[in-house]
Amino acid sequence: MEQGTEMVRQIRDQLADSMDDMRSTLHKLQPNSYASEAYALDRLLEEVGRDTGVKTNYKVHGPSHVLYPSIQIVLFKNAKEALTNALRHGNASSITVELVFGDQEVCMSVSNDGKITPHSSKRNGIGQEGMLLRTQMVGGTMEIQSAYPYTVITRIPLTNQMDIL
Repeated sequence: MEQGTEMVRQIRDQLADSMDDMRSTLHKLQPNSYASEAYALDRLLEEVGRDTGVKTNYKVHGPSHVLYPSIQIVLFKNAKEALTNALRHGNASSITVELVFGDQEVCMSVSNDGKITPHSSKRNGIGQEGMLLRTQMVGGTMEIQSAYPYTVITRIPLTNQMDIL
């Protein structure tokens, strides 16, 4: 009973934090972020590097597309969670975010040089579950490559998106 109550308390706190993060993300994704075509990922990495001293690297490949706000939010939130995990659990000293625009999908890889403890790579935390659920909501897939460098890959299809825009 006590364990269940604690779990509900943790979920409630995480939902409140998620709502705060969502508001912050929406604020950061104002139309002026279209100009950089980076969907605020470049600014997120700059902040992480400045605040932590970790070396960050951001790469974009392929002709970038204007993405639906829902896709932008999923990419931003997944990147933020992967960065947080790299710093908190992996003690990373270097993090790379790579965004690849293809004809059919956008693929984001977040890699770090941190150390992964044996139990952490096998157990999905609430943050990783959140990344997976967000990605699935927009029809995408997520995979984690635990071999060095630890990499979180988010793939989101772009089918028919360009026809609608």
